[in-house]
Amino acid sequence: MTAVHHLNDGEFVTAHGDQMRDVQIDIPGVRYVEIDRQPGLSTGIYELGTGVKDPQGHHGEDEIYVVTRGRATVELAGERFAIQPGSIISVPRAVEHRFVDIEADLQLVVVFGPPEGTLRKG
Repeated sequence: MTAVHHLNDGEFVTAHGDQMRDVQIDIPGVRYVEIDRQPGLSTGIYELGTGVKDPQGHHGEDEIYVVTRGRATVELAGERFAIQPGSIISVPRAVEHRFVDIEADLQLVVVFGPPEGTLRKG
């Protein structure tokens, strides 16, 4: 299915398609919404509140993150990098990563290839 989503004042609005699903994460200040799933990739919005500890480590799929709001540091394969709106982070499958030192509520578009959760963590 095709889909078109718009980012309006920090909120994603669906203009076409209906694939959004809120993925349950039982940690206050952490939210993941999958906005699209295709056979070869999935796209979502990942949000982390200021000061929250990111629970993730690594995934079985390749990922690309695009920061749309907030400031933080990303730990990526043992290195640390400051990120802000406009930063693009590429994470190969099975590479340890997490967002730390979240100074302002963080919102990221994340693209998984293939779709998130379809491959075993390596």
